[in-house]
Amino acid sequence: IYIYSKDSIFCNKNMAYAFNEFTILRDISFRRFWNCPTEADIHGLFKNCALLADVSAVENWANGVFSNYSDAFTGTIAIEAGRVPSWYTWDVTINYVSKTGKILKSANNKVIPNIIVYPKSFGGYNSVTEKIKITAPNSVYTFEYEPIVYDITYNTDGGELLNPKTTYTIEDATYYPPAPYKPGCTFKSWYPECIDQGEYGNASFVAHYTM
Repeated sequence: IYIYSKDSIFCNKNMAYAFNEFTILRDISFRRFWNCPTEADIHGLFKNCALLADVSAVENWANGVFSNYSDAFTGTIAIEAGRVPSWYTWDVTINYVSKTGKILKSANNKVIPNIIVYPKSFGGYNSVTEKIKITAPNSVYTFEYEPIVYDITYNTDGGELLNPKTTYTIEDATYYPPAPYKPGCTFKSWYPECIDQGEYGNASFVAHYTM
């Protein structure tokens, strides 16, 4: 579509779904010169225009001030590539929280409307939440994590150890193993000395004695 006019072209206040599902639309560069009023409704404007890869022509529309712009570019190559106007974002807060209530991270983000976001990796945790779709601006979204349970093993060199701890998580308090008993020997130390809070991974202690 190419439109020629000696006069300025003004958008309607309501442009919602104006070009929805124009599946072979590839070039909107001529719209750079259109005048779009502030607070216009452009939600779904180019929704499902699958071949549309460059939407920079509308960067200066309405100075980025719209009443609704959700789904304006959903289903386009431009949104898949993240090549969207600077104003096409929502401010959201994303929290990363352990099942125990511990906050691993909290971040304020600018994200593309209706995009799907995925969890970050944190050592010592598995994500319970696989993905989240951002469906509203100025909202809080939460990824939930579960502390991984790790094994603890002991090499007592023949000593006897009563009721040792056999598992732990990254959130457990610092753990010092109890002293083992070995006839004819005096327990000296464990190596390593302890599992500090915040450590993760399977742990193994080796006992040392003096005669």
